[in-house]
Amino acid sequence: MKLKYQRIIYITFILAFILATPAIILYTAGYRYDFQNNRLQKTGVLYLDSEPNGALIFLNGKFENKTPMRFTRLLPGDYQVEIEKKGYYTWQKKLEVKSNLTTFSRNIILFRKSLPINVIEGQINIFADAPARDKIIFSLITDAGEELKLLNLNTDTQFSIQTFDKQSYSTISFVQWSPDQSQAIIKEIIGDFNRYLIIDINTLKVRDLLTTSKINFSSIKWSNSNNGLLYGLRDKILYEINIDENTVKNIVTDNIADFQAGDTFIYYITKNDGNQYLNRYNPSSAEAKIDKIKLPTVSDFSLQKTTSNYLVLLDSLSNDLFIIKSDSFGQENIDQNIVLQDKAKAISWSPDYKSILYYTDFELWTFNVEGGDKNLINRYSEPISRAVWYVNGTYIIYQTANEIRAIETAKTDTKNDLLLSHLPEINKMIIDSSNNNLYFYGKAGKQAGIYQLNLQ
Repeated sequence: MKLKYQRIIYITFILAFILATPAIILYTAGYRYDFQNNRLQKTGVLYLDSEPNGALIFLNGKFENKTPMRFTRLLPGDYQVEIEKKGYYTWQKKLEVKSNLTTFSRNIILFRKSLPINVIEGQINIFADAPARDKIIFSLITDAGEELKLLNLNTDTQFSIQTFDKQSYSTISFVQWSPDQSQAIIKEIIGDFNRYLIIDINTLKVRDLLTTSKINFSSIKWSNSNNGLLYGLRDKILYEINIDENTVKNIVTDNIADFQAGDTFIYYITKNDGNQYLNRYNPSSAEAKIDKIKLPTVSDFSLQKTTSNYLVLLDSLSNDLFIIKSDSFGQENIDQNIVLQDKAKAISWSPDYKSILYYTDFELWTFNVEGGDKNLINRYSEPISRAVWYVNGTYIIYQTANEIRAIETAKTDTKNDLLLSHLPEINKMIIDSSNNNLYFYGKAGKQAGIYQLNLQ
């Protein structure tokens, strides 16, 4: 080759290198040319992960990869993201990628497409899950009476506890699990007498509370932390019942409407001369001091599930919801102690007891009690029947009319809101500890009983 041509080729390579070097440097630094906006822009990152993983990822309608996946050097802007997996409902959302930032969507839950399976056939009365969500106490109504059973959700096995002859009782109902969930209380009404039965979940042996006390208690509740202590209300007297030592003693006498036993204190609501008070009393203290907070006069409050830091009151007349700090009894008026005041017909604590889920007929809300963050999940035209947390609060499973649905709790303009199932009759919903199955009792056609809906 002649020297002339060699020089031309050499110069061409040099010029190409000089021209390409800035582009390579800019690309390495995360810059791309945006032809739509006709300018150079710093790119962003999009990270997507799903449960289950291995789902197909589509960006703006084009297949790109599978979850989990980190997309780098994306131009800033909105991307229509779809996550698909065979046998599951599609997840879709518009996500914004910002310059020099990473957009995360880690908690993508794909719900399985499945039909409810009737796992226990028959008419159900009691249907109560343990707080650990690993077992259910339920009762089957038969021609002869009612059969009380235990369903182990981990092993999918059921055990008979006791059979009730319909000639000897009026109704039976579930009361409460013990603090460590090794025992449960059933209330049996016989005429005008309330009989309480304590079930040992491990041995399935039943102990009659009459062996400790023959008082006709109108209500019984467990201590918040002691398996051996129960509290019973009869007329105006609140009793402490030690089932380990078989002793009963009077601890408070007042016009008590409702009560809850905390770790240290007993909290109870009283109605006297048209006034209502929330009271706090330490039964272990030598000083018989009762702290009070005045409640609104025209109300009918009940104490909901308490924690060591917060008390929850719900008014059945007006659906007023109050959350107050449990250590705020220094002020007499409740207005000075309110963490949250809103409307609700039911509430549920999150698994970590940091947030509550509550709802009215047409609105679904969450509230972080520690951060004070209040989040409207959605509004509906159909009344909300019930709602429960799912997967550490990332989703809520709820029921409207005869539909079971799942909605995200993330604070975004659009949320995935999926129809999971539809049955003519649906009652209380329970999600097992694996988060794989939803249980409820209801009716499909002529077949009544407990149904299982596979979620994952």
